[in-house]
Amino acid sequence: MALPVHVTDTTLRDGIENFVLKELRQDELGRLGKLLDRAGFYSIDCWGGSTFYSALTDLQEDPWERLKRLRRSIRHTPLQMVVRGDMLVGFKPYHKEVVRKFLAKAAGLGVDIFRIYDQLNDLENMRLAISMGKELRKQGEATVLFSQNPAVTMVDYLRLAEDMINLGADAICMNDSLGVMSPEHVVSLVTTYKWNLHQPLRLHLHDNQQKALDAYLVGIRAGVERVDTLLAPLAWTEGPPTVEKLVTALQNTPYDAQIDTTALEATADYLNTLKQSHRYQEPAPRQVADSNAEGYLPELFKEYLREELRRRNARDRQDVAYTEAHRVWSDLGFLPLKGRIPEIIGGQALANIFAGQRYHKLTEDMRDLIKGRYGPLYSIADEELRRLALEAREV
Repeated sequence: MALPVHVTDTTLRDGIENFVLKELRQDELGRLGKLLDRAGFYSIDCWGGSTFYSALTDLQEDPWERLKRLRRSIRHTPLQMVVRGDMLVGFKPYHKEVVRKFLAKAAGLGVDIFRIYDQLNDLENMRLAISMGKELRKQGEATVLFSQNPAVTMVDYLRLAEDMINLGADAICMNDSLGVMSPEHVVSLVTTYKWNLHQPLRLHLHDNQQKALDAYLVGIRAGVERVDTLLAPLAWTEGPPTVEKLVTALQNTPYDAQIDTTALEATADYLNTLKQSHRYQEPAPRQVADSNAEGYLPELFKEYLREELRRRNARDRQDVAYTEAHRVWSDLGFLPLKGRIPEIIGGQALANIFAGQRYHKLTEDMRDLIKGRYGPLYSIADEELRRLALEAREV
């Protein structure tokens, strides 16, 4: 019995170093969309999240017009967008009526699938967006973010998925943007999920540890219906695996993704042409860092710290900043590094360094995070830090 896996392309939103978001104009984006539309993807993840801000700041283009152009170009494949719950495409909660009107407009302009997540897995922040999917007769896919928090177990993640389904989620996405889930963990998770829940399950795994493709393959055999991929010309370590490798691995199996490889080749050729015309300089390949190593930080987090130190003329304190950022992350229970969390952790780490004393003064964002103003924390490793935040006087 054939059980073809449904493959979503995330290249237009999650490709290497945001090439599409920072370089491609609407005409180029439209042609690229037409090529992708021929490949047979389950959906194309192309809008929402950081695409909105990048269109405004990097390209000085109207993000709504880019969505319209994509919809005109992609006529057969469902369009998918990322929604940060009540934060929409930003980093703060918006009024409920703003959320309603924003999502209604996105749906009216062609979005078919809302991928909904919260940086702290806060169900309340996701509730309205999930219900709006129902109201707009669009698919609402709720996301469970994985972290390295040892206090959060697979049972907790599965319970969270069940709660999302009870809110009305049509499908669940398991998101591991650090690539720390091993194939063994994926098999256990998927098997348990499928035993207890019946909504479609998606894996969105990043390849930081070069284990994502193997995890996809075992997850698919265990019952995962959907996976996210990138096209090879814009693949990178901090993104999902390439569709080309997945298609090859699934050939002649019941799970064959039924992707048109000729269309993939044409799309890849066009992407390579675009990279040449924009004189795009790819970053040097990054070493694979062991997530279990002492003091581990994801490379994107390190880049943020390096940029902040450069602005302060303190690049000589880079190693100290890495160490302190890891300690602050650990004190907070290794939260998922999504949304504003890396900025909050990095800001407090730098405040500690320049003050010469740990937590001599908590940043406003750090206090708000610990007090639950961004959503509830599953756990916090350093209870003294919680006490400091709760006792801090409002400015």
